[in-house]
Amino acid sequence: MLSRRCLDYTFIESAVESYFTVIMVKHKVVQVTDSKIIPFTSSTQGRALQKVECTIKALPCVLMTSHLESMKTNSDERKHQMKRALHHVIREMKGLPKGVLDLWIETGRNKDTQFTWDTSINTNLKFAENQDFKPKIRFDRIYMRHPKTEPVISPVSFQLIGQEKIPTCDCFPSDHWGILVHFDINKSNTK
Repeated sequence: MLSRRCLDYTFIESAVESYFTVIMVKHKVVQVTDSKIIPFTSSTQGRALQKVECTIKALPCVLMTSHLESMKTNSDERKHQMKRALHHVIREMKGLPKGVLDLWIETGRNKDTQFTWDTSINTNLKFAENQDFKPKIRFDRIYMRHPKTEPVISPVSFQLIGQEKIPTCDCFPSDHWGILVHFDINKSNTK
């Protein structure tokens, strides 16, 4: 459905059946040079790390995404997967590695965009009708690291997307909101 409606984008999927993630890149802005799927071999939910190497306005970039293991009972596996994912970016993990920025924090910690999984609004997951507590958590995040030279990319805004129900099925696109971040790229620093 997305590929039929988003004609200006290239879709790079981590799989074509069952569970998968997708990285969408705009044709006229991003040139993809390589794409890899790195399986999390200890996952019981078929999770993997998706990695796309590309150039954005002549700036070499690496885009990565994953949906880490779900549910509270899998928290140890989720932490292991996060370490493996960050290992592909940085050699060692001791908390959030130095120089790696959480873009929700960098763009001002807007409370309206904090919770990417919000069962008080998103009705895709059903909880008991009489349950007063509706969980909301900031599961989904976008991290970035500047090149070793001076910073050339500045995060400008952080938005949540997918907050409107699809009319034909009366449900949201996911039980998580999507994240859309806009950046300024200082072309004078790129070569």
